[in-house]
Amino acid sequence: MLRKSLLAVLSLGLLTSTAPASHAGVPEHGCGGTAVSAGSVTGGTRTYTGAFFGYALFTTAGPHTLRCYVTVDGTERGTTPTVQSVHEVAVTDGVVTYTAAEGAVVAECTQIDGVTIECRDLATVLVTQG
Repeated sequence: MLRKSLLAVLSLGLLTSTAPASHAGVPEHGCGGTAVSAGSVTGGTRTYTGAFFGYALFTTAGPHTLRCYVTVDGTERGTTPTVQSVHEVAVTDGVVTYTAAEGAVVAECTQIDGVTIECRDLATVLVTQG
């Protein structure tokens, strides 16, 4: 019984520490941007618009794909264009617009070769008119 439990734990450890093939060969990547909302609140939500960009460097020849997208409470709400790598580099940028309620969890995510590899909290800026 102990041997089976130990093998199960070791197998789980190997599964969780081995990176998927689509993550291999990506030593550096990132997505970023800032969204701004101007105007009044409509039903407790605001529309945000911002410039977003992303890059990925690959150690293997492509083709590889890259896109950056925004989620609101875990649901995708806006994206940059999906681009294909040139040699070992991919760069994307675009204007992203999304709507979020006050207190919503907003994140920017990096997707490489169809796999989301990172999501981070997104900074939003509220512009007040006065």
